[in-house]
Amino acid sequence: MGLLRRASTVWLVLTLAAVAARGDDSLSPDTLQRLKDATVYVKTEIGPIAMTGSGFVIDVTGDGALIATNHHVIAKPKVLEVGGFVPGLRGRDQLALRKLQLDLAKTEPKLAVVFNSGTGNEQSIKAELVGGLEEPDLALLRVEGIKSPPKPIAFRYSPKPVETMSLYMLGFPFGDALATNKGNPTITIGKGSVSSIRNDEAGRISKV
Repeated sequence: MGLLRRASTVWLVLTLAAVAARGDDSLSPDTLQRLKDATVYVKTEIGPIAMTGSGFVIDVTGDGALIATNHHVIAKPKVLEVGGFVPGLRGRDQLALRKLQLDLAKTEPKLAVVFNSGTGNEQSIKAELVGGLEEPDLALLRVEGIKSPPKPIAFRYSPKPVETMSLYMLGFPFGDALATNKGNPTITIGKGSVSSIRNDEAGRISKV
């Protein structure tokens, strides 16, 4: 679990990518491409339930890689309620929901990671769960067989965040809903700034 906790800083690295920004406060083409290459589309199937999210390559060895993502993207939903927002459950009656709950209890999630999602050279690879923590909502995946392994994000050397610092967000919000065809979506990139920094009881940063 040590690597999991250290890897939690990858979220700060991604949002504080402005450290590599140019004078006009935009990312250089090389930095932008490197971050895009290291951002992957995570797909989870648990029976009829399909979930998606974003992941980030934090370590590469040969044609294999470790990927950090959110725990809720790859974990079974804890509560399945009629009329809830869990994909595939809306409108089901109590009997159908109970049967689904029993089926899901025996079904393990199937994980896949898509590199270069939505492009002509995308590659989907089966992923293995290395470990996960509900708090801080983090999971590590392992994949092997990457055709063109990207340069990993150096999360161990993240800059110290301060209020008003420019930030960039990379990922796949809304999943397949933003795909322009029947395939996977292309990456979305947003820009903002740090508005608040929250510390825990020990004075360590807990939320940005």
